[in-house]
Amino acid sequence: MYEHTISVLEFEKVRSVLAEYCLSEEGRQQLGGEGFCFEAEALTAVQDLVEEMHEYLCREDLPSFDFPAVGGLHTRLKTAGVVLEGEEIYRWARYFISSRRLKRYLQTADEYGYPLLQQKADSLPDLGFLTKEITAILNPDGTVQEGHPELKRLRGRLAGLRTELQRLATGYMHSNSDRWQSDVPTQRDGRMVLPLKSQYRSMVQGVIHYSSARGSIVYIEPPEIMSVNNDVALVEQEIRELVHAILKELSAKLAEQYAEIGRMIDGIIAIDSVLCRARYAQLHKCVRAALRDRGFRLKKARHPLLHEKAVPIDIETGQDIQALIISGPNAGGKTVTLKTVGLFVLMNQFGMQIPAEEGSELAVFNGVYADIGDEQSIEGSMSTFSGHMGTISDMLSHADKQALVLLDELGSGTDPGEGAALGMAIMDECIQRGATLLATTHHSLLKNYGYTTPHVQNASMDFDTATLTPNYRVIVGFPGESHAFDIAARSGLTEQVIRKAGSYLSSDSGEVSRMIEELEKKQAELRKAEKEIRQQEQQLQLERADHDQRVLEIRRREYELKEEGYGELNRFLREARQELENLVSELRKKGASRGETTQVKEFIDRIKQRQELEGEELEQEEAEFAENTQHQFYPGMEVLTGPGRRRGVIVREARKSHWVVEVGAMKITLPESELSPVPGRREKSRENSRPQVSYGYSSDSAPPAAAFTLDIRGRRLDEALDALNRQIDNALLAGLYEFEVVHGKGEGVLQTGVHRLLRESERVEEYYFARPELGGTGKTIVKLKH
Repeated sequence: MYEHTISVLEFEKVRSVLAEYCLSEEGRQQLGGEGFCFEAEALTAVQDLVEEMHEYLCREDLPSFDFPAVGGLHTRLKTAGVVLEGEEIYRWARYFISSRRLKRYLQTADEYGYPLLQQKADSLPDLGFLTKEITAILNPDGTVQEGHPELKRLRGRLAGLRTELQRLATGYMHSNSDRWQSDVPTQRDGRMVLPLKSQYRSMVQGVIHYSSARGSIVYIEPPEIMSVNNDVALVEQEIRELVHAILKELSAKLAEQYAEIGRMIDGIIAIDSVLCRARYAQLHKCVRAALRDRGFRLKKARHPLLHEKAVPIDIETGQDIQALIISGPNAGGKTVTLKTVGLFVLMNQFGMQIPAEEGSELAVFNGVYADIGDEQSIEGSMSTFSGHMGTISDMLSHADKQALVLLDELGSGTDPGEGAALGMAIMDECIQRGATLLATTHHSLLKNYGYTTPHVQNASMDFDTATLTPNYRVIVGFPGESHAFDIAARSGLTEQVIRKAGSYLSSDSGEVSRMIEELEKKQAELRKAEKEIRQQEQQLQLERADHDQRVLEIRRREYELKEEGYGELNRFLREARQELENLVSELRKKGASRGETTQVKEFIDRIKQRQELEGEELEQEEAEFAENTQHQFYPGMEVLTGPGRRRGVIVREARKSHWVVEVGAMKITLPESELSPVPGRREKSRENSRPQVSYGYSSDSAPPAAAFTLDIRGRRLDEALDALNRQIDNALLAGLYEFEVVHGKGEGVLQTGVHRLLRESERVEEYYFARPELGGTGKTIVKLKH
């Protein structure tokens, strides 16, 4: 990727944010060196993994992990006879524990239909046996545990010797207390010594280790204390040798698993690479961009570095459009739009999802080349115009038919006529090379170029002429006015100056401005008409769904009536057949002729054949009815999802028989087997309802009134707790094993009462506060026992 582009589009800032979501230091380091995907197949493979991880994070909260930095430690394990420190060895135990926790977390992904995550989980070796050995011997700070048999013996002996030292020191210092500076012994090079006043040095035998600065105190080691000090030193040496042997043995066991540990680290890095992208997508409300052959379509695109200041942008190039020229006023959003498109392409090809809405599409480019901002260089004695031309020259030497070229304020910085001519020539070159081009300009000649050149299209930044403020909407198909006079007047320039400027404006330019103004009015009318048509289409879609439901209800009733009639007919025929057979038996006893009994038997057989025919017709109609009652799902349809029957809205079709469904703040891919339409309002009463053949709940079988969100704010504590108890009852009956309780923050009375009830309830498996961006301590997530 063109390094200059990465810099001007500030992609490294996005990468830095992304690195914060990595679990391991090795994952962060790897992320810093990862490149971009330039092949659709490779990009699809990465995006498939990120999409699965994103959806899985929405279903299952990520546990906490503790992955310490181990890259250097792993390299040291290759050294023969290496002995790691206790803290370093225990660092591996922490790493193994987190790896195993991550493995278990991902292993359940297959239950939701995420096989790629299951493969990632399977790639992690399980070194639990090493974890057990390390944690059975070492404390978290790396010291050997007190319970080690040999070490326990030595430490007991050492404690006894130190007690003996203390007894001896006390005896010395209490017997002739006037000789000693204090009654507290001290340590010198790990040996106990006593503080003796220097005038009494000849009265006490022993080795003098050192004296005070003024020489008034000498620190002496009497013979009895010296003997015990020697024993202490020997025991301490034994302890050090034993600890070294223990650490050496554990280090050797780690070294034996060098290859498996390396495979684990590689697996964690690979998962980290996917996980950080998925966590970014979850927290920044990103979607996967669909791939297209050329150009782009972005819906409600938000520049990720502007955060809450980002204004959503819609922009699109048709499949046959190679260049889009954006014009409009200063500070109208042209440059932000340019940067947003370029940055989204980089993010997409870095395997990331983009902060936009479903339906966004991006082509796969082999390079992004951007000329944005001030390219002036004082050191290089270059003007702004020279800087731009130097950058563009370098770009044109690389751009080809798979490149994206972004040119900001094309033709500016020099004579307007010459600048516009150069701009058209540069665009001609880009188009001839087959590159996709997005440019911004104020030049009328370039706007005219957009009208007269094949595969080139004008676009404008929408601008509120009443308030002289930008709306940050890209209107494709029409150039935009600069509104320079209006903005200048709003900024304080006198009317006299504005009128004078108008007199200098050529009549041709005035005609162009009037033409643009008329086109903008037409565009506004078309947008209004398009909005009305969309609303009518939605209404018709709802009416059609309602009609289809009515037709199914009528057919269901017809089927039930026919089934009831068939049942009654079947019972009558069985009884009639029995009576006829009894009659034949009686006739034979009375001596009826064989011909007469044969006629009766034939009559019975005809009844049986008619019965079988009616049954086959009913079975065929039942099959057709069942086939017709399979619900047709479509985007925007309200559905119930999963065993908890949570309400959601279909966003788009993901793949065959699978749909992306928005449930609360989550978007999840679900098979049709887990979806059912929200029951209509025209449900039958319980007394009149019949068993339903159609898919979904009837009024008989509808679950109890358990809500996914229980809002108890503003209630008294006793009322709130009663409502929570009813919610738990209804949720268990309805199969809703997870829900939210919104209690607010306030003085914490409701929060404390709710948590006390949940803590004491045997039906609650766990509960915890929501994430900060979803309510924090004002909302509690409750999970019930299955």
